Amino acid sequence: PMDSLTQAVLGGAVGHAVGGRRLGRRAASWGAALGTVPDLDVLAYPWLDTAGELLVHRGLTHGLAFAFVAGPAFGWLIARAERWRLRRRDVDPGSWRAWAVVAFWALVTHP
Repeated sequence: PMDSLTQAVLGGAVGHAVGGRRLGRRAASWGAALGTVPDLDVLAYPWLDTAGELLVHRGLTHGLAFAFVAGPAFGWLIARAERWRLRRRDVDPGSWRAWAVVAFWALVTHP
């Protein structure tokens, strides 16, 4: 298991590797953020016992199925956010498909 900082750095590196040419440094930033998303399952810990914590942490968000489902969803959300953020500039925000590829591979760093 990796600590959160290492997971973010790996997500950023993967994001840059798969989307950097098309999306620029934004791919690394989003990759870093997405690399830590599966670990947000720890927010459920206050309501779980020790066995539940282990089950939840190595559960749904740490599997390939999560990457296949959440990757396109995050890709769509990121594309919308980038389009809104760059609305007054002459910069290509990137397609949702390009962002979905970045999201998928950043999430795959967990399983």
